[in-house]
Parts: sequence; C-alpha cells; structure tokens
Amino acid sequence: MELHAQTDRRRLDSAPEAILPLLPTLGRLMAIGKHKGVTHERIGPVEQVVFADGCARLEGAAHAGELDLSSVRTISADFTAMMGDRAMPRLALEGADGEPVLSFVMLDGREAFDRAFGDVPGRPADPLAPAPRPAQAALDDDDPGFLLLDALRQSEETVELILEARGFRQRWRGKVGTVSRAMGFSNVMTETFHLHLRGGAVARWGRENDAGRLAALDSHGLPIGLFIVAVDAASQLPLLQGEAW
Repeated sequence: MELHAQTDRRRLDSAPEAILPLLPTLGRLMAIGKHKGVTHERIGPVEQVVFADGCARLEGAAHAGELDLSSVRTISADFTAMMGDRAMPRLALEGADGEPVLSFVMLDGREAFDRAFGDVPGRPADPLAPAPRPAQAALDDDDPGFLLLDALRQSEETVELILEARGFRQRWRGKVGTVSRAMGFSNVMTETFHLHLRGGAVARWGRENDAGRLAALDSHGLPIGLFIVAVDAASQLPLLQGEAW
C-alpha cells in the first residue's frame, strides 16, 4: 500500500496588512523573488515591517524588500512543506495569475509558523503539484551574466544587486566574494543573500541614464529585472570602464 505524506496547505482569509507584521516572530527566513531567470533571496530574521504609500517594506540587517500591496490577490500557507526530512513551512503572496509575487521559506522549523498562522481563518488548498524539472540551461564560458558577476568578484568593489519584478523590489549590498557555476546557473552566495542567475537569461548589459546602473537585458533587449548599481560613483568598477559588456 502506498502511503502519502500528510499535507496542510491553506488559503488564508486575511489581508497582507494583517499577515506581514507576523514575520518578525518567525526567526530566520528566506524572502524569495523570482523573475525571468533571476532568483533573488535574502536570508535571516525580518526585524520589522513598515507600511507606507500602499507598500510594505521588509527591514533588517538581512532584509531590504518592498512589496506593492495591490499586487497581492491571495495568500497561501503550506504548514507541512519539507525539504528532505527538514520542516520548512512556506508562505506565498500570489498575484492575479496565481503565481507568487513574493515567497517566504521558514528556516527555523514549524513551531513559530504554526503559532503565527495556525488560527488565521483559511480554506484548504490543494497540495502543490510537483513542478516539472526544467531542462538544465547551458552556462556558456562567455555567458554575459557570469562574466559580469565574476568581474565584480575580481574588482572587490561594493555594489548593489537589485531585483525589480512585478509588485516586488529587493536589494542586497556587498562585495561579490565568490561566483560559482552549478546546474546551469551563476550563483552568488553569502550568509544573508543568494543570487541564482540562469544561463542565457542575460543576453547583454545595458547602461541606464545613471552611468552607475546597469540593467540585465534579454535577447529582445528587454530588462529581466536584475540591476547592478555601483555604490561609489567614483569607483572604477569593471562594468563602468567602457562598453565591454
């Protein structure tokens, strides 16, 4: 007899303004934004959530995100999500298309998550169907995404890596210490930040009006949502030394 793991996934009948202030009670978590081959993750405790001008700002030493509240249509809580044998509950704020605008994965287990959301009114939701594993992207030696990230590593300059997606903006500031290749992605990973950039997602880099800000562009010349900003406008970052990219 085949045994199925118990699942408890719910649509929460509550507004983001009621749900987001509970984040500081949850300990370490990962705030995940995804857009067009870019996965941008901030990792650590959310210290406070500030509401202003129709947006919610996630603040703290490990978080710098801004959510447009009007972009959220539904909120899902998965109380029984696992990674291997580790409990990793998930919260997803979803747009009109049902896809997450912003997701959270809890890194300190289930207890605080249950305590925060267990009594929030909700309706059972179907378990998420296993996502088909996409074909592994190629990460060519001359991939523009990898080349620029690796040039930033070599420069040892402080930069901001920013994701601007539909309804959500998140940033990280620091030095790119390592850039690794894995499963067709370029990866920048620190204690409080992960960037996963799919091979081929960036066709070239475009310079914006601000000379210290580059936009990652796809094969049609359209921004994919990843931006790189020089913190020191006077610095000689590799990306600012001409049209190499």
